[in-house]
Amino acid sequence: MANLQIVISALNKASGEINKVKSEIKGVGDTGKVAEGGVKGFGASLSSVIGTAALVAGGVAAVSMALKEVYETAKEGAQLEYARTKFDNLAESIGIVSDALLVDLREATRGTVSDAELVAGAANFMALGLADTHDEVVRLTRVAGALGMNMNQLVLTLTNQTTMRFDQLGVAVEGFDEKVKALEATGLSAQEAFTEAFLQQAEEQIERVGDIADTSAGKIMQMESAFKNLGDAIKLSMADTMDVFAPAMATLADNITNNVKIGDEFTNVINGLRNAQKSGLITGDEYSAIMREIGVHTGMGTVTAEQLAIAQDALNEILGDSSVAADQT
Repeated sequence: MANLQIVISALNKASGEINKVKSEIKGVGDTGKVAEGGVKGFGASLSSVIGTAALVAGGVAAVSMALKEVYETAKEGAQLEYARTKFDNLAESIGIVSDALLVDLREATRGTVSDAELVAGAANFMALGLADTHDEVVRLTRVAGALGMNMNQLVLTLTNQTTMRFDQLGVAVEGFDEKVKALEATGLSAQEAFTEAFLQQAEEQIERVGDIADTSAGKIMQMESAFKNLGDAIKLSMADTMDVFAPAMATLADNITNNVKIGDEFTNVINGLRNAQKSGLITGDEYSAIMREIGVHTGMGTVTAEQLAIAQDALNEILGDSSVAADQT
């Protein structure tokens, strides 16, 4: 058995790292607001840090990959947060306490199903009217977990009231129709009778074949579920950074894209000015003066649209003064 002290220590360390990342992302957003007066300014500030040399060397690809990784994590966290909100609202709509329901769902599946899957499955049961009481949601989740059912197949079976997928769900068909008829005779609707008969049939099957949680496959499922819960907890903790992170990163990406395009155009214009000097259209001193006006210097960062416009105007003026030399250039 794992040493609990080691496990707790590892989880505490992970929690600390998560908080550190969150604080750094929040700090990035705060810095943008202070420096530039808002998220838009933050994106512009970051993009200006990435120099032309870095862009040429593949810095954009590296930055994009890093941003994408953080974004995907926060995005998945936001989706998990929405799924839990949906679960809470549906539970409340039928008079169920969602926190208590989730605890019972965990116990019913004995740790073989992750919280995210439990929440999603239970939300489907409630949203589609397949279960409208605490007990029904727990029983459906219990048989699904114990027999290792595919939740989508289960939902389709119950909504369509068909036995076609019983073999895929691990439930016997024999005796099912009799159960449905007997339940309908008690006053249950066709949907209610089908669902109750299915539950009884599945619970009898568990008695015969056993609970998957008691097998080696079940132990692996418990391990995978635990790790998925940990990963989802990390993603959820990142979800609240999206309000600052998403718009800031969108601005940054736009600015990087624009700077790459401007940088390519600027390179062509500068090459044109150099060729103009070599062709004798302008002197070395005139070329240096144009460079100073443009604002080019050693270690120059990203090029602005204003610098590109100045350089293009200078080249147009030179080429317009000497059409023959311009053609040669």
